[in-house]
Amino acid sequence: MKNYEDSIKRLHKNLCYSRDAEIRRKGEILLEALNSANFKKTAIKYGVSRKTIHDWLNNLKSADFCLSALKNQSRKPHRSPRKTPDEIEELVVKIANEFGNSDVIVASRLLRETGKIVSHSAICKILKRRKVSQPYRGKKKQKHPLRYVAAAPLDRTQIDTAELGICDIHGNKVYFVAMIDDHSKVVRIHVNNSKGVLESLACLEKFIDCYGLPSLVQSDNGTEFTNKYVSLNNPRREKAAVMGAFEIELGSLEVEHHLIKPGTPELNGKIERFNGTIKTEMRRHLKAGMTLAQIIAVVAWYEKYYNNNRPHTALKGLTPHEKFYGVRAARLAG
Repeated sequence: MKNYEDSIKRLHKNLCYSRDAEIRRKGEILLEALNSANFKKTAIKYGVSRKTIHDWLNNLKSADFCLSALKNQSRKPHRSPRKTPDEIEELVVKIANEFGNSDVIVASRLLRETGKIVSHSAICKILKRRKVSQPYRGKKKQKHPLRYVAAAPLDRTQIDTAELGICDIHGNKVYFVAMIDDHSKVVRIHVNNSKGVLESLACLEKFIDCYGLPSLVQSDNGTEFTNKYVSLNNPRREKAAVMGAFEIELGSLEVEHHLIKPGTPELNGKIERFNGTIKTEMRRHLKAGMTLAQIIAVVAWYEKYYNNNRPHTALKGLTPHEKFYGVRAARLAG
């Protein structure tokens, strides 16, 4: 039987001054094993292997009974050959600061600009380490998870009105009306410090002038799009149940108008998603105290960037104009 008397004395002496819970637990197990000289019985009692206890003892001896040898060693490698290069990391931060901290957008732009593929998890870690990313709010579970896509451009479009989330220099809220093509995601935006049927008609005119006449326009039931729910049937509002100006204009153009079910904005999901996207990505470019003309100019720049340069995940990395006109035609026009 081996004599562990010297080891017991040195371990007991050093263990008296330790306040680390992990070291004290391992030291006490090791002391019991040394005192009993029965490593097997001690290992069974504490639920560890004999090899583990022997490894603890050998580590202590090699470290001249310095108790830090009992600490668990980090598995983090001393060097990381697959670490993202510093220049790519700086480019990730630059893109995130300019176009939003979405890992999908950053990965798409990196691929287009440098030809290098950086994983989404690596981008998220870089943005978190550099404190660029922001915590995401939990999303409400959708009632209508099934998605549909129009078969061709202009088969179906969606239109909606929303606040831009900023006031102009006079303190007026700024609104925008956006109209998006269901198939290609090309979008036209009209900005003003008021909302109503005139702004909706202006956006419709912009879209038709640029991309042509759609077969169907889908909208919610707001009064800027329909008078269906503002009629004598509603006792709170006394107004004749006539068609609104937006509906009359679509009728004169022989364009079908489809209204979604009230209280289900997810049925107008593509334009609702765009509304959230523009608010998030424009946050860095819009400042309080800007004039309405300045805000309109910034939004016009974003519309051009969105249609021509921003890769869209739903389009498998294509931009909306590449999808609408065809990749080759878009690049030749570019």
